[in-house]
Amino acid sequence: MGKAAALLFVRAGITAVYAKVLSKSAQTILSNRNIYFEYDVLTDKILNRANTGICPMEKAVADTNDADEGFRRICNTLRLLKSR
Repeated sequence: MGKAAALLFVRAGITAVYAKVLSKSAQTILSNRNIYFEYDVLTDKILNRANTGICPMEKAVADTNDADEGFRRICNTLRLLKSR
């Protein structure tokens, strides 16, 4: 689970999360918002499906910690990816 998902969980009011894999940026978001979390593996970043770079959702939210802004960026990125 990456930062993009963590921001969506904040926005949705989720209070606890389990992730098999958790990124450090997601860990920070969850910790700062007092969302309880557990994970199996902590990683520096979440990769795209081809494992050739960072996940596009993670790129979209890389420079924001605001859940509403993150949501807008995720929606815009999804629209862009669907149009390709």
